[in-house]
Amino acid sequence: MSIYKIPLPLNILEAAKERITWTLNTLPRICVSFSGGKDSGLMLHLTAEIARQMGKKICVLFIDWEAQFSCTINYVQSLREFYADVIEEFYWVALPLTTQKFPFSIPTRMAVLGT
Repeated sequence: MSIYKIPLPLNILEAAKERITWTLNTLPRICVSFSGGKDSGLMLHLTAEIARQMGKKICVLFIDWEAQFSCTINYVQSLREFYADVIEEFYWVALPLTTQKFPFSIPTRMAVLGT
């Protein structure tokens, strides 16, 4: 990484909006991958708001590991409803979380509910 910072005429928000606008204008169909977290949530908010202003539709992909907190699922459902006018397809894919090993060699009985 360079030790010198080269200033650009745009801040991060402006650059993100510019790139999203370019994507919506250039590609025939886009899909936002949304985990229910803060980063992908922001990406969904920005993309949906710009799509709404442009009269475009987007697709959303949410992979449900069936291990999320209920508040995360509630958040996902609320955004799905809030942006229903711009979401063409909402792909809710359920993939149960499974593992063969526990991190740091934690025994199974300790990993489940902290017992």
